[in-house]
Amino acid sequence: MSVGAILMSVSTVVVALDAQLLRRLDLTPARSTARLAGADTTECGARAAV
Repeated sequence: MSVGAILMSVSTVVVALDAQLLRRLDLTPARSTARLAGADTTECGARAAV
């Protein structure tokens, strides 16, 4: 029983971390398409440093 509780707790932490990471991504269709096409997606139009 305690193993199940531990796994549920770990799962909750993983979901919370995933939510924080997804929050930072811009998943709008226009931005995603531009990223796949290799277009510049920076705010000011300047190329990002690699």
